[in-house]
Amino acid sequence: MSGKYRLLLAFWSALFFVSALILFTSVQSLNIGSEGNPPLFPEEGTESGNDDPGDKPIVELPVDRAKTQWSLILSTFSALVSAAGFMATTYFAMRTDRRQTAITELEIQKLANEIERQRLEIDQMRRELKDQKKEQQE
Repeated sequence: MSGKYRLLLAFWSALFFVSALILFTSVQSLNIGSEGNPPLFPEEGTESGNDDPGDKPIVELPVDRAKTQWSLILSTFSALVSAAGFMATTYFAMRTDRRQTAITELEIQKLANEIERQRLEIDQMRRELKDQKKEQQE
């Protein structure tokens, strides 16, 4: 595989993994936003027994659902495009490799034919020399 295709495959792979990571975090963000965040501190009168206002739980952190949904849509689109780009690049790289292999095999076959032709010529020249020597001896 040529360097051009390796670079393209690395690009599409990196783009896919980044978009998949963004997709995963967007889904997690939507799930947390819809279920609410778990309390970070115990409530009043529970295990700790402290009634300090600083020990009250944080109920929910606001989640911007519109931004999260857009990032979900864009990362899904990006993941699909990068997966398609990876597959297309892989297809073209394989096709180029097959073509290059076929060309190389043809060149090897041409060289083998050339070697065989030269062997036949050498054999014919040897026979001619033997014939000439026989004629000279007679």
